[in-house]
Amino acid sequence: MSCRMATSCTSALTSKPIVTAAASNWRVGLPLAVLTSMLWAIVPPVMKGLLTHLDPITLVWCRQVGCGVLIVGYFAFRRGVSWAALRERDVLLLVAICALGLTVNALLLFIGLQYATPSATQVLGQLGPVLVLLGAVFIFKESFTRQQWFGAAVVISGLVIFFHDHLVDIVRMSHYGYGMLILAIAPIFWASYALAQKRLAGRLGTQQVLMIAYVLGTFALLPLSSPARVAALDAIALLLLVIIIAVYIVSYLALGTAMLHWEASRVSAMITLTPLFTLVFTHLIAVIFPGYLQPEDHDLLSWGGAALVVGGSFLAAMPRRSYRPRTA
Repeated sequence: MSCRMATSCTSALTSKPIVTAAASNWRVGLPLAVLTSMLWAIVPPVMKGLLTHLDPITLVWCRQVGCGVLIVGYFAFRRGVSWAALRERDVLLLVAICALGLTVNALLLFIGLQYATPSATQVLGQLGPVLVLLGAVFIFKESFTRQQWFGAAVVISGLVIFFHDHLVDIVRMSHYGYGMLILAIAPIFWASYALAQKRLAGRLGTQQVLMIAYVLGTFALLPLSSPARVAALDAIALLLLVIIIAVYIVSYLALGTAMLHWEASRVSAMITLTPLFTLVFTHLIAVIFPGYLQPEDHDLLSWGGAALVVGGSFLAAMPRRSYRPRTA
């Protein structure tokens, strides 16, 4: 889920919506935003099962290859794309930060997923938008409203409540605690990507940066990955891997279309529902396929903490004021 929040949070930091209020069509944007959230929510539980067949580095490499091939193909048929900005030294540095941030974030997420649960992965991932908002304040000198400060505080409080029954694991640094620590570090690298991408705005497009990051990540991880293990996967595991790559592609298409028809900040706010969808999907998969995933044991307090994390992220992502169409 390293790439899934990049577009939404970077757009949420901007002061103007991608579409105007008059052009906004929530009947298209809302369902597509929810679809994006649901698609991203199903990735961690499926990845959790795939990690029994592939190591995290090989799994990240597969994702980089799959998404990289498709986006390279996209640019191969697209005309009028300018790459002149790559001649500038500061642009190259920012692109390198983006590539490093995306790749390391994905590695840490998959490594942490080995020890922790899919829901923990998504819930801790909500630290990413908070870190981006804080970075925008200190790096770009953007204003931080009371609503956003309150939202950030609610996110932190929700995290503590969600993991209330695992605080001992953190102190003792058990396997689960180790996974939580790694998952808490991962958003730092994702936030570095989002902030560098924001700095590149107007000079190099998000899709261009993603293509470079995927290509660089593919070659960087190749010596450390085990492609032969991919070829040795059974039919079910191979199908799941293909489905995951397809989910990434479809979700990005849905996200892009949603932002064309609805304000980016509102799309971002809806995507904060992803952790709740992950909790539900993980439970359903564990019940329907008991041998694939171990069921997660969450009490009502943990569910309440997850709801606070989502609510806080929603408040932090929403703009200062609602964009309303002009009335006659």
